[in-house]
Amino acid sequence: MKTLEELKNEDLPRCEFSRILKGETTKENKACIQEYLNEFVTPTIDRKCISCGSDLVGFLGTFRWGIEYGEGFCRECGYPARAIHCIENKDNETILKTNFFVMQYHPNTLELQE
Repeated sequence: MKTLEELKNEDLPRCEFSRILKGETTKENKACIQEYLNEFVTPTIDRKCISCGSDLVGFLGTFRWGIEYGEGFCRECGYPARAIHCIENKDNETILKTNFFVMQYHPNTLELQE
């Protein structure tokens, strides 16, 4: 298992609109979606945890729901993730909603609490 500091030093790629979404939308909506996606690491095809390497999804997946709506974590190492996403535009209108698409937070958006 990797520590948060080790993950921060790896320079992991942030999630990008063009790598996970297809289709057309307005420039404004695309900017809102990209701003939201910047909080997450680009998901890998094998859907492994970036900290411990466990399978996050599937029959024996390690993703577990947390207390807050849509939030969760890897059961093996506790690394945080979100599986329900609701993205709004500048007018607070929902422009994208997904159910159970696990994305782990980018390490540079996290801080350890003592």
